[in-house]
Amino acid sequence: MQLLPGVNVSQAQPSECVRTADIMTIFTILLPREQPKLVEKIKLEYQTNGLQITETQWLVSASGTALEVSKKLGIYDPANPNGPSSGDAIIFSTNGYFGRAPANVWEWIGAKLQSPPQAASG
Repeated sequence: MQLLPGVNVSQAQPSECVRTADIMTIFTILLPREQPKLVEKIKLEYQTNGLQITETQWLVSASGTALEVSKKLGIYDPANPNGPSSGDAIIFSTNGYFGRAPANVWEWIGAKLQSPPQAASG
């Protein structure tokens, strides 16, 4: 994790991540079952910055936090806990990766981690 200059790690709250604004993060979105409504929302919001691995597994590239991705996709917003939901999912932010996958997955991850943040829908 890249910290802002002059920020003491001990000053950060336990659930906060202090990041510079120009860093892209790869988020893993795991759906517990197929959910066409949520998949359409992911495709809409992350048109050029989303990679579908399976019907229930996605990678998206964005700046911000997992909470912000959740809110953008309409999964859950703590400010409106009883509001409508686009579906159920777990969202992880990724700061490292390793494994075996098709070449296009590694190429996509490498390209997105090196790209600057993009305005509008990603």
